Amino acid sequence: MLYTRSLGHELTKELRASLERNPRPYLFTESNSARPYTHSGFAMYARRTLHKLFGKPCTLTLLRHSFISHMLAYGQLTIRDREQLAAEMCHSPAQYQWIDRTPANGYSVLS
Repeated sequence: MLYTRSLGHELTKELRASLERNPRPYLFTESNSARPYTHSGFAMYARRTLHKLFGKPCTLTLLRHSFISHMLAYGQLTIRDREQLAAEMCHSPAQYQWIDRTPANGYSVLS
């Protein structure tokens, strides 16, 4: 299944500018060649890049989970919104049941 969600105007503009400056068949390529990253190669590239950005170890999975937690805790999502978010993140809505919104502290993790 292809990812069909809009990337937003600003990100699309940045990606197009990057591809115009440096035309290539793949968006992310190995620095020493025009070959696309392997799955593990891209994961290593992402970890290095995120470490440089945040100054501490970080993974794409951590960012995804942080995004989901934030959306559930502060976004006041409806059941339909949760189902749509789950589909977009390739998860099931049941995976989000460990987060419970509580007025006292924003959210809590269920045991």
